[in-house]
Amino acid sequence: MTFDSAAAVTAPWWDQLPEDYYLEAVRTELDAIEPLKIMSTAALDCIQRSCLGRLLLMAMGPGLVKPGGLRRQLHQAEFYKPLAEAGNADAVLGRQPVALVPWKSLSASAPE
Repeated sequence: MTFDSAAAVTAPWWDQLPEDYYLEAVRTELDAIEPLKIMSTAALDCIQRSCLGRLLLMAMGPGLVKPGGLRRQLHQAEFYKPLAEAGNADAVLGRQPVALVPWKSLSASAPE
């Protein structure tokens, strides 16, 4: 892969990855230090994503399987179309606060 400085400035990093990048194992320092933790975390991640996917399918399935279910859901979502096309997050969500609320540590506060 050649490095093109003009493309690097305009293209996002994910477009600059090689085509077969997903086949490469990404190794970190933690892989050698904590291999059991890394493998068990990866396995737990796969299990959780599978369970979450099944849960979503079970929740959405009946509405999509019934005759006209998808059409009905798309019709209900028409409400959001003008909001999404406007592309103005402030109008939809409201303005975000400019200043953050000061945070007080629990350990610093004494019971009164």
